[in-house]
Amino acid sequence: MSQLYLTFDAVQNQLEQRRRYITAPKLHLFTNILSCAGCGTGIWYRSNRRGYICGNYARHGKKACTAHTI
Repeated sequence: MSQLYLTFDAVQNQLEQRRRYITAPKLHLFTNILSCAGCGTGIWYRSNRRGYICGNYARHGKKACTAHTI
C-alpha cells in the first residue's frame, strides 16, 4: 500500500510542476452582452482577430454557426 501512496505523490508533484499559471483574461465591454444574429449566442472578444466573434462559432466552428464578426 505504501507503493500506491508513493505513486500518488509522484503524480501530484508532476501535475503541480506542469501547471501553467495563466493570468485572468481581460474583460471586454461587450463580451456576452451582444448576441449573434444567426444563432443567438453571446459574442466574444478575440484579440487575435482584434474584434468580436460569435461564441458558438468560436467553440464549435462552421458546423455550429457562421463566422459573424464585428
